[in-house]
Amino acid sequence: MTNVFLSFLEISIPISFFIAVLLLLTPFLNKRYAAKWKYWIWIVLALRLIIPLGGNVGLNVGDKQPKKETLTSSESEKTSPYAVTDGTVSGRVIVKIPLQMTTSIVIQPEKADSNISMLDIIALFWMLGSLLLISVHLVSYFHYKHQILKNGKIIKDKDVLRLLFKLKHELHINCTVYVIEYSEAVSPMLIGFCNHILVLPKGEYNSEELFFILKHELIHLKRGDIYIKLLFAVTNAVHWFNPLVWIMQKEAAVDMELSCDERVTQGSDYAMRKAYTETLLSTLHKQNAKKTILSTEFYGGKQIMKKRFKNILAKKRKKNGTVVLICAIMLAVSLGTLVGCSIMKESTEDASDQLGTEDIQDKNSQTDQPIPEAALDNNGHDSNENESINPETFPVGEYHDEMGSQLIISKVDDQNYTVEYGIYKLMYTENAVGSYDVNTGILSFSGTDISTESTLSADVTIQGDNLIVTLTHSEFPDCPAGTTFEFEPVQP
Repeated sequence: MTNVFLSFLEISIPISFFIAVLLLLTPFLNKRYAAKWKYWIWIVLALRLIIPLGGNVGLNVGDKQPKKETLTSSESEKTSPYAVTDGTVSGRVIVKIPLQMTTSIVIQPEKADSNISMLDIIALFWMLGSLLLISVHLVSYFHYKHQILKNGKIIKDKDVLRLLFKLKHELHINCTVYVIEYSEAVSPMLIGFCNHILVLPKGEYNSEELFFILKHELIHLKRGDIYIKLLFAVTNAVHWFNPLVWIMQKEAAVDMELSCDERVTQGSDYAMRKAYTETLLSTLHKQNAKKTILSTEFYGGKQIMKKRFKNILAKKRKKNGTVVLICAIMLAVSLGTLVGCSIMKESTEDASDQLGTEDIQDKNSQTDQPIPEAALDNNGHDSNENESINPETFPVGEYHDEMGSQLIISKVDDQNYTVEYGIYKLMYTENAVGSYDVNTGILSFSGTDISTESTLSADVTIQGDNLIVTLTHSEFPDCPAGTTFEFEPVQP
C-alpha cells in the first residue's frame, strides 16, 4: 500500500505543474481554440493521474528496514541510467522522503509484526480518504437515481418522443433513452451508466426549448460524458490530497459544458445561438436543489454562465487545437519519468558511522573468529592462508566468469599444466603450455589463438576459490597487456 501511495504521489507532483500552467493559459486558450481541445487535455491528465505508467522507478521503500548491500569496485562502476547518487537520479527530479518517516514505530515490542512507520500511517490515511470520497459519490449517485425512479414520471407525450427519436437518428444514437419528469431536478440532465435516463425538471417547454434541451443531453450521451464524469471523480478521489486536482475537476466540468454548447450550436446562425442562451436561462432556476456529480446537469453559476453565453455568442471562429492536444499528450506521458521519490539519508555523522560499522560487521561476521595459535607461523601470519595461496599443486578444473570467458586447466605433472583459455568469445587458445612456481604461487602460460594465430601470455594466481588471470603479453587490441579477469569454478 505504501508503494502504491508513493507511485501516485510521484505522478501527482509533475502533473500538478502541468495543471497550474494550463490554468494560467486558460484565457489565451479559450480565446484562440475551441473548448473541446482543452476538455480533451483534462481527460488525458485524468487518465495519466490514475495510470502511473512505468511507475515506481526509484521507489524502493517496501522493506521496513533499509537493506545493506556491499558492492565490489567492479560492480560499482556498472551503474544504470537511474542509479541514485547522493539523492539524485540522472534525468529525474528526486523528492526526498525523510528517513524518520520510514523508521518503524514499535507499538507492541513483543510482536514483530506490529511495527509500522509514519509513511505507512500516511499511506493508510490516504487510502481511507480515497475510499471515503468515492463512496460518497457512489452513494449520492445511487440515492439520487433511486429518487428519480421512485418519484419521477415517465414522459409519454408523442411530440417529445418524436423529437427525441429524430435527434437520436441525427446523432446516430442507438441505445434506449428514457425521459422522466422530476420536480426536484436541478436542471435537465442525463443520468445512468447502463440504463440512460434523460431527466427534465417539472414545467412547460415550448418546441424550441425542448429541441435545445434534448439535443444538449443527447450530445452528452453521444460523447460518453457521463463516464468522463466518473473518471474525474475517481481521479479526484485518488489524488484528494492535491488541491490542483480538485480545481482540475471543476475546470473540466466547465469545459465539458462549453464544448457541448459548441456542438449544439455548430453551424447555427446568431439568432439560433441567442435562442439557445435564452433556453439555458429559462431552465436554470433551482440551483439550490439536490444534485450529484455523476450526472450531466447544466453547470450553472453566474460567472460560469457568463462564460458560456460569451462562448456561444462569439462571432469569431476558433482554431483547431489538434497540435496543442498532441503536445499535451506527449508531455503528460513523459512527465512520470521526471520525478521520483527516495528516502533521505540521515545527515548526522553518527548515523552514517553506525550504518558503516554494521555493514563491516555483517560482511566480516564469518571471518572474525579467533585464529588458533597453532595456525600462526613465527611471523604471526595465518599459515592456512599461505597454504591456500601457494599450494603444492595448482588447482585444476573448469572456470568461467559472468561475461562468458572460459578457463580450463589440466595437469601434466607437478610443475607443468595445459590451459584452454577463451576471452569473451573473441579469441580461444588450446593446449597452451603452462608452468607453476610453488614459491610465488603463479601459473604462467603462453598460447596462440586458433583462428587468428595471435599470441598471448598470462599469469594465473589463486584468490580463495577463484582464479585471477593477468595478461602479460597480448596481440589483441581489445585485451591489452595488464588486463585482468576473475574466474570462478564451474559448479558440478
